[in-house]
Amino acid sequence: MNEKEKFNLLVGSRVKLARERAGISQGELAIKMGFGKHQFISNIETGIRAVSADEIFTLIEILGVSMDFFTDPYLVVDEAVLSFRARSDVSELAAFEKRVGNLVSAAVRFSDLAGEEVNPLKQQLSVDSSTAISFATGLGTQVARKLNLGAIPAQNLEACLEKELGILVFYVDAPEGISGSACHMPRLDLIVINRSEADFRRNYDLAHELFHVLTWAKLPPRRHDWIEGKTKPKVEKLADAFASGLLMPTKSIQARWSARKESEDLNAWLFSNASEMKVSGQAFYWRLVSAGLLTAKLRAQVDESKLSRPSDVSEKPRLFCESFVRRMHTVLEQGKVSARKAAALIDLDVSELDSLFASYGLESPLLGTD
Repeated sequence: MNEKEKFNLLVGSRVKLARERAGISQGELAIKMGFGKHQFISNIETGIRAVSADEIFTLIEILGVSMDFFTDPYLVVDEAVLSFRARSDVSELAAFEKRVGNLVSAAVRFSDLAGEEVNPLKQQLSVDSSTAISFATGLGTQVARKLNLGAIPAQNLEACLEKELGILVFYVDAPEGISGSACHMPRLDLIVINRSEADFRRNYDLAHELFHVLTWAKLPPRRHDWIEGKTKPKVEKLADAFASGLLMPTKSIQARWSARKESEDLNAWLFSNASEMKVSGQAFYWRLVSAGLLTAKLRAQVDESKLSRPSDVSEKPRLFCESFVRRMHTVLEQGKVSARKAAALIDLDVSELDSLFASYGLESPLLGTD
């Protein structure tokens, strides 16, 4: 397929999307366009017939969209579905949503330019609104075992998601109060994590968002999952339970509990093991409770205030992820995209690209043009 044919397909697919969003049939749009027969619109939408410049302007007026909607290959307008974890009072959420949309656009476009095929096999968990919370915890443990995440799953989860499931994990600088986001598309699943949060929070958010990606078909999350609130939707409770089972598999916590010496201070033991598992002290405590390992008598010895781990971040993960940065480096080196366009999509200045590439051990590429 040559570039002209690709462009015709791009425009055609977006004409179809805009028409359907506007609730207009092919016949109605044909009449408004002065064609008379719906077949003209059908040919446009399937890429058989090119659209002239005058016709694009007419479509913009009729369908109420912008020129970029039809012509910008970096604009993901049709398939992306996003869900965010944030406090309800975060004023920067709308701007962050736009940034995530740009990252999704970049990930899709750079993959296209690199000639990478879409993974047609996507994993989905069989859950629905009637699924028991305890069952979700068990699912998390099963997934950890299936992915061979080891005794401390948090250490291997990020790398395993891309290698085994084709899910990209992007680390970004997000406003305070926004923990992360998940994006589900037919072509791509992507999880965005706020790299400015402590490791145990990042690990939890990653596992939580993984549940949403793996259950999106039957149990789609709300667009905004508020972290704070009196009531939590069932889907979020299930995601919490799944994350607990994934990060703290039953076999792992049982082994640790069996190795514990009765003479050890329980609070210190809980704190130490939570740190080793890279989860919060409270999460580790409640996981032992749900597993039936902490009796009521032992729970009376626990001072939850002594379980809190420091929330400061000693070392941030690198921006985005290695496969994405290397892919961007390749298309820039090949002159398939300009530095200005790439920088705008990932919310960096052109001058900051060199630092990004250097963090991944890459030399600055020869920057091409669009």
